[in-house]
Amino acid sequence: MRLLKKLFKLLFYFFILLFIFGIVTFFIIAKDLPSPEQLLNENPPQSTKIYDRTGEILLYEIHGQEKRTIVSLDQISPYLKQTIIATEDAGFYQHWGVEIKSILRSILKTIWNGIFLGDFSDIGRGTSTITQQLIKNAVLSNEKTITRKIKEIVLAIELERRYSKDKILEFYLNQIPFGSNSYGVETAAQTFFRKSAKNLTLAQSAILAALPKAPSFYSPYGSNLEKLKERQRYILDRMVALNFITKNEAELAKNEKITFAPPLTNIKAPHFVMFIKEKLEEKYGKDIIENGGLKVITTLDAKLQEKAEKIVEEKVNENAKKYNARNAAAVAIDPKNGQILAMVGSADYFNQQEDGNVNVAIRPRQPGSAFKPFVYAEAFKMGYTPETILFDLQTQFKTRAGQIYIPENYDRKYRGPISMKNALAQSLNIPAVKTLYLVGVDRAIDAAIKAGIKSIEKNKANLDLALVLGGGEVTLLELTSAYGIFANDGIKKPLSYILELTDSNGKVLEKFEDTEGEKIYEPQVARQISDILSDNNARAPLFGFNSPLLIKGYDVAVKTGTTDLYKDGWTVGYAKNIVVGVWAGNNNNDSMRREPGVVVAAPIWHDIITYYLSDKQNEPFIKPEPILVNKPMLNGHFANEKTVRINKLTGKLASANTPPELIEERTYKEVHNILHYVKKEDPLGPEPLPSERDSAYEFWEASVLQWIGIQSDFYLYNQPPPNEYDNDSFDIDKPEVQITNLNDNQIINQPHLFIQVAASSKVGIKQVDFFVDDQFIGSDFSAPYEMNYELTQEKDYVISVKAFDNNLTSAELSKKIIYQIPKTQNLAAEIFQTSYGSDFPKNFSVKIMQGDVRKISEISLYYSNDPNLNSSKLIQKISLDEQSANRTTFDFSWNQISSSEAPYYVYALIIDNEGNLIKTNVVVIY
Repeated sequence: MRLLKKLFKLLFYFFILLFIFGIVTFFIIAKDLPSPEQLLNENPPQSTKIYDRTGEILLYEIHGQEKRTIVSLDQISPYLKQTIIATEDAGFYQHWGVEIKSILRSILKTIWNGIFLGDFSDIGRGTSTITQQLIKNAVLSNEKTITRKIKEIVLAIELERRYSKDKILEFYLNQIPFGSNSYGVETAAQTFFRKSAKNLTLAQSAILAALPKAPSFYSPYGSNLEKLKERQRYILDRMVALNFITKNEAELAKNEKITFAPPLTNIKAPHFVMFIKEKLEEKYGKDIIENGGLKVITTLDAKLQEKAEKIVEEKVNENAKKYNARNAAAVAIDPKNGQILAMVGSADYFNQQEDGNVNVAIRPRQPGSAFKPFVYAEAFKMGYTPETILFDLQTQFKTRAGQIYIPENYDRKYRGPISMKNALAQSLNIPAVKTLYLVGVDRAIDAAIKAGIKSIEKNKANLDLALVLGGGEVTLLELTSAYGIFANDGIKKPLSYILELTDSNGKVLEKFEDTEGEKIYEPQVARQISDILSDNNARAPLFGFNSPLLIKGYDVAVKTGTTDLYKDGWTVGYAKNIVVGVWAGNNNNDSMRREPGVVVAAPIWHDIITYYLSDKQNEPFIKPEPILVNKPMLNGHFANEKTVRINKLTGKLASANTPPELIEERTYKEVHNILHYVKKEDPLGPEPLPSERDSAYEFWEASVLQWIGIQSDFYLYNQPPPNEYDNDSFDIDKPEVQITNLNDNQIINQPHLFIQVAASSKVGIKQVDFFVDDQFIGSDFSAPYEMNYELTQEKDYVISVKAFDNNLTSAELSKKIIYQIPKTQNLAAEIFQTSYGSDFPKNFSVKIMQGDVRKISEISLYYSNDPNLNSSKLIQKISLDEQSANRTTFDFSWNQISSSEAPYYVYALIIDNEGNLIKTNVVVIY
């Protein structure tokens, strides 16, 4: 008992000493409390300036002097006072400067984290009242120390002792920053709404109350308007919970349309500047950016930016009228170092009606087919080739959720077998979905994330086969940067936007240094994609040869994209030294007038990249190495072909004893879908056994078999070749053949050679083929078997004939003739047509121009379908006698229509009594 009394006595003295120590500490610190005037009159901060890449063009200046107008509490809307209190300090009118419970809870948490985690960084977090915040912002620094926290608490208590709650609230409302260099509620109200703080509505008050937490992030002129609205709704719900307003009042305020006044500042490249400002505040904090006097030299190319802004504005004006596409965004990046050269976040930053201040370049949107190259690149990494054949046919797919999915091409057409190269170049959807299936959805997503398209990870669990058609949301900035990997031979350079950052004393805080980058693709894969996307001929079947995708004189690769319901149009393309991405559409997701990305986005892209390249030398893409693998379907052949030698009569495989004239090479074509030949994850490995085939095999195979069935040569496909050989011996009767009108080594004096053949066989003669010096000159299919030929040179000729019976057994015979050109008399003749028109008969006249007509024995009229007069046919022959000696003109009529097609080459041969011969000119009949 005595021990217990001593213990209580010691504790009593301890608390007495602690109380005295606290009183002394309080008065020591309290003497430093500034006057109210000091609270509102600090030294002005230094401005931060943001420049283009030259360091000479000022894009934006964050004013060093705070914009502030002091107003009394009665000049501030009651709604605004309530929203601030509900947001920052609900118990403001109940406490005396500090919240004891919050302080104790913070102390215990700090002690716990310090002892067990070694982390004292949470000192005082979440415990500050409005009074404490006023002390911290006006008097103290932001350092997180126990001493500063004690000072804050002591000074807050003393401030509460000296001033009324209303006065403290007045101080606070005139002190706090709202962003855009606006300090205090009056300046904020004028900046964002062009009205006094006393006239703010409940909805507007909740908007202003949302800003102090993160002025840049929630800025009405930034790209997070929806987040700002979310915080506004939270504040209104908080006010209902505190009984400041009714639920009905909150709902009316939530539905009130908020219109922000345009910024009252000169700014160049506004979306880019706000992007830079947010990034700097994330890294260095708002106070440093607004007060630190920083100099920021960015990567922006001011001339390119200005041109891009002008192009976007002009094209959007056209798109709005023609296609209901009222906005667009564009980004340009140097793929060699990752530097942002231009960023146009909308057509008009100051157009509040179209949410122009929203930076669509960093806002997630569905990319449509612009995502396809990353899926194909992953397929090429796995071993598939650009020549790999897929069937562009209506095909059923089963999603990971077990649902049936049937994609369609943009033009609702099916092209049958097509290479991956042509499928990507023409942006065909069905082959793209098949490629994604072969790659795997998760692998494709992971590859895209690795390439820098990180925004797609947000909805990774919900993405399926439609991913390759643009089912996942990405930002234009990320997508454009990722395309730069292909331009840079597979190397990803980190996205950069600052060349140099210095503080007010000139100390360098950041400086751009180029890095080796990260290898995402082997050069071969990147070159394959560039080769496909730059091939104007490959994409021409869908886009035409002179689309906006063609940049004449430069190697440029490009891809378009269009989303469902035509809500987004994309074009992203690159040369070796620049990559440009363009989005077109509407911020509110209104559909365009059924126009694809090549119509609404490609003209913008074309003009921007053409402007940039116009004064630069072309840098050709390096061609990928040719690839030949061990599977025909990966080499560009949709059929596995097997050629065998067979006996035409028996249909069996030819043996060593099969007569040569019966042997025929026949090709058998095996056609299946790609899953018949590959395991999707290992395309270069062994073919899957029937028991190992993929679950999608039956769906894919069904469409291929249906396609085969409607082909005109369907009988050539999937027929097994014979597996039996001919018998070892043959006893075949050959046909008999004779040349009846020519003798071996016969001398011929006239150029017109007539060949007559007799042929016979037990099974009948099918045809007789005629050859001169092993050159085929024609066939005759019925007896008598005849052929005409015009001899042109004085030499020996070998005349050969080959007769085929109806079993295609053949017999051959050859004879040599000797052609000697005779000495002709002094004759000259001319043929001319005497009747015209398309119908027969055709009439001709042959006129003897020179020579003795009495010595002419006959005149013959011929025609041929060959301009060299081979295989001529006799039309009519006239024999002359002495009674014809007085005539010089002889008439002919061709009454029968030839079985051959025009043109006809008509001429005459004139023979004298000594066997000499001349030929007239040739008349051509069409």
